[in-house]
Amino acid sequence: MVLQSTRWLALGYFTYFFSYGIFLPFWSVWLKGIGLTPETIGLLLGAGLVARFLGSLLIAPRVSDPSRLISALRVLALLTLLFAVAFWAGAHVAWLMLVMIGFNLFFSPLVPLTDALA
Repeated sequence: MVLQSTRWLALGYFTYFFSYGIFLPFWSVWLKGIGLTPETIGLLLGAGLVARFLGSLLIAPRVSDPSRLISALRVLALLTLLFAVAFWAGAHVAWLMLVMIGFNLFFSPLVPLTDALA
């Protein structure tokens, strides 16, 4: 089955914003549920937002060759998936900080690179 470019682009945007729309509001609730203080939760969320900024700023411009866009998107999606799964590997603050930074660092360049691919 081959999807038209408008359909896979729409599917890509839907899954991106749907997953981030689920992740962001309920992430702090989950962190509170495992016993973290509000200050620690704020630091984790803030570090994630800084990593999102840096990911879009540093990673997306490095993919300048159009022939490498699809492979770059696949690698970034795989790294994002690995970091998402890593959230279940531990609940220590340092581990969560590392995973939060890694997840957001590789998740954020997906939209600009998808835009470039379209």
